[in-house]
Amino acid sequence: MAGRFDIEIAGLDFETLLAEAKNFASQYFPEWKLEDSNDIGWFILELYLHSVGRSNWFINALAQEFNLFTAKERSSVIAHCKKLGYSLASAVPYETSVRVIATPPVSQIIIPAYGIRLSTKNIDNKAVMFENASAITVDSGITQFEAVFVEGESKEDSAVGDNTPYFSMILASKGAIDNSFVVTVNGTQWTEVNSFVDSESADTHYLVEPLEDGRTVIRFGNGQNGAMPPANSAIICEYRVVGEARGNIKADTLKTVEAGPSEIKLISATNLTDATGGADRESLEHAKIYAPLKTMAMERLGNLSDVERFCEMQAGVARAHATAIGNVIQISIVPDGGGVPSAGLKSAVQAAVADLLMMGYSASVVDPDYVTVAVDVDVWGMPGYLSSDVQSSIVTMLNNLFDPLSKDANGVYVNDFGQAFPMNRLISNLANMASIRDNFVVNEPSGDVETISVDQIVTNAGSTFTVTVHGSEVGIHYPKFPTNVNQGTE
Repeated sequence: MAGRFDIEIAGLDFETLLAEAKNFASQYFPEWKLEDSNDIGWFILELYLHSVGRSNWFINALAQEFNLFTAKERSSVIAHCKKLGYSLASAVPYETSVRVIATPPVSQIIIPAYGIRLSTKNIDNKAVMFENASAITVDSGITQFEAVFVEGESKEDSAVGDNTPYFSMILASKGAIDNSFVVTVNGTQWTEVNSFVDSESADTHYLVEPLEDGRTVIRFGNGQNGAMPPANSAIICEYRVVGEARGNIKADTLKTVEAGPSEIKLISATNLTDATGGADRESLEHAKIYAPLKTMAMERLGNLSDVERFCEMQAGVARAHATAIGNVIQISIVPDGGGVPSAGLKSAVQAAVADLLMMGYSASVVDPDYVTVAVDVDVWGMPGYLSSDVQSSIVTMLNNLFDPLSKDANGVYVNDFGQAFPMNRLISNLANMASIRDNFVVNEPSGDVETISVDQIVTNAGSTFTVTVHGSEVGIHYPKFPTNVNQGTE
């Protein structure tokens, strides 16, 4: 509705708003001194512009949450993804094989899953916890055993129900992982659901929702859709938390015993292998890209590239390569963090793919066929560089160069399945290093690193890098003069 003081706004940038506001004010309030910051008119204009700016920000912020691609709040992205049938992946714990030495039990004992907790210090000097992934049977007289341990720590929080609709409890620890929750009310285990829509009044259901700060909230029903915990009921929530990338530890580093069974004394422990198979929780940026792609793949995976793209959407998978061998689609997967995928990850990917393949085809998920390489180089350091630093920087470069997960500046993988590693790529990287001279010598490899099959890919894990640095002395070259030099004329 038009009024006396209606303003035509041509733009929402500050300069445009200021010019229009001054023009408007000068017509109706000529007594205002618009160039004096202490004048009441200037104050009113500032207040007006501030209000418009805040309103504009609020409207834009609210509007952007209604679209998957512009949403910034994690809760909004999760809601949009659910509409597309896509769930953001939780963090996946790293796992490693551990040997434990203990006093022999008098009789057979069974150590429950997560009954042993070990720790090590990460590069941030904070503890990283690992627990046994499944129950361990130890017979009498046994002094050592091996088991798979997974990164993370078991937690337990409690609350008291109050018989109110939508009662909720916020868990104390951040980083809780999906499918690890066990919720009991007065000793009876309740069931996790994705929604209360189909829940009846007596259904003992609960929801799990992630919060923006990394914590998790457990929500109960309202008495009509899902039961309410009774007044003064004892609510217990058991769950596990992980440190994501912090769990990517090296072999022979997991040594400190934090907790164990009372029946035996744990003397020592060590992990026999590097940790593998872990993954960070899915980022909002990744979900915005892959949620629509999953919707496109809901009916059938029509070709090998569709299979690869779908597998890479699965939690814990960094890369996938699919090959048709008769009626079997063989899928090689590289887990987040590199290395070899765990048996659990391979099973999860195979189950996800199985029902989406074209009729008559089946899937087989396997380890990548890695090709290791031996690199032996002689280099001469530039003046001012320590030989140890030169050697370290070259080894780091080689690790990145042969890493199957390395990408170039455009986000494209440097190495690909079934492709040879060209010798000139190694030479080019050495030539671009400022710490060495250009007269380096590559002793090995003598040529391109060939792959035998389409499923093979080069890797830095297991490859050997020998770098010999000959110092950074500056060579002095004296000119050679002919022996018969004309000394002058007589």
